[in-house]
Amino acid sequence: MTNLEQSKSLLVRAYNLKEGEAKPLYQDWANSYDADLVDSLGYVGPVHVADIADTYCTNEDARILDVGCGTGLVAQRLSQLGYEQIDGLDFSKEMLEVARSKDIYVDLINADLTQTLSINTSVYDLVVSCGTFTHSHVGPEAFDELLRIIRPGGIVCVSINAEIYESNGFYKKLSNLECAGKILIESKVKIQLTVNEPVDGFVVVFKKL
Repeated sequence: MTNLEQSKSLLVRAYNLKEGEAKPLYQDWANSYDADLVDSLGYVGPVHVADIADTYCTNEDARILDVGCGTGLVAQRLSQLGYEQIDGLDFSKEMLEVARSKDIYVDLINADLTQTLSINTSVYDLVVSCGTFTHSHVGPEAFDELLRIIRPGGIVCVSINAEIYESNGFYKKLSNLECAGKILIESKVKIQLTVNEPVDGFVVVFKKL
């Protein structure tokens, strides 16, 4: 099996997770994740998310939470852009250990985004995420918790797998939040998440009102 074939097989496994399978997958994948995703599949989504977030964040001292941070790919790019106050959150201890080794985070939080987070209300100026809102992972119900922990006027910039954007309720959730006056959707752009395997996503930016 070539490196690309191996990487594709891991991606298929990630997109078809059943209950209880997520932690073992990322435990196995942590040390080769960057090589499999970035080097083999050409995973450019994290760079796009960081660059788009940067256009909406006017303060390099902003306090940022990287949700589903994995090995730290989004934060790596944000660090290159001059941001230093970045925390990371992920449910996989093994992925967090890889992220820790890159020395780009102030704090790393081991937590499940589908549960209430032990983070104070209105703490962050910017929340970013890439690869978390996808097949067999986290659904749109997590947006309520993201809005709780971000300050009024703060920005959320997340990628959402294009195939599930409507079918898994992301479009409806965002529309409902905007209609309720809780958010303002600033932009939604379609990007290619990986260049060596056709995976598309939307990067959605919204402001907490």
